Amino acid sequence: MYKKLIGILVCMLMIGSVLPNIYASENKQAFDYEKTGYFNICEDTISVTIPIGTYEIKNTKQGHEISVENLGRLLVPGKPNLPSKIFAVAIPPGAEILEVTFNAGESVMLPGTYEISPSPLPRVIG
Repeated sequence: MYKKLIGILVCMLMIGSVLPNIYASENKQAFDYEKTGYFNICEDTISVTIPIGTYEIKNTKQGHEISVENLGRLLVPGKPNLPSKIFAVAIPPGAEILEVTFNAGESVMLPGTYEISPSPLPRVIG
């Protein structure tokens, strides 16, 4: 009896998770435009706005170091040691990607010149 009850509950959960998807596809007009935080979702376009925090430039022994709030570093040996972050954007299942565009927005010109040191080579510790 307990196994039958668990089986029925699992079936109800599976059916319950499919019904909202069927309703959404039948009423596609209601979902033409939805704005959620930094994402803009239209019928055939997904736009993502990625906020970047404030920056700070520090003097170090190796040169200048630029740090940006909430960003890390990739640390590819020999490449400039600059702030970076990898952002993941989920693409809906079955979607066909026709074009990817990038808009950097308004830039800020920093006065002066800076000596950015390269990322260090990996070392064995121990």
